[in-house]
Amino acid sequence: MPAPAPAAADDRGAPGPGDDGLGALHPAAVELAADVDLLIHDSQFTAAELPGRASWGHCAADYGVTLAAHCRVRRLLLFHHDPSRTDDEVWALRDALRQPPGLTVDVAVEGTVIQL
Repeated sequence: MPAPAPAAADDRGAPGPGDDGLGALHPAAVELAADVDLLIHDSQFTAAELPGRASWGHCAADYGVTLAAHCRVRRLLLFHHDPSRTDDEVWALRDALRQPPGLTVDVAVEGTVIQL
């Protein structure tokens, strides 16, 4: 059995508008995330916030879900949240995201220990 594999993608805006307007799935991101057990991904914006901030070098949380589902990731951990959001808003953002079958979407919480 292969060792558990994590990957992290942060501070990189998604290229172009992509099929869903959130950014194209960049080949390097797809290669990084392919079949990993845990993907830690930037979630600075909501999909509604992204158009006005696309040049800021961050992604919408929805992009992380799209990438994770495309790459058969088992668990997505959203981090690098907008600092103006309250904890309740961050959890609500997570709860509003689609949850594809086979993918667990969680929010990064300071001090959490993750077993792979």
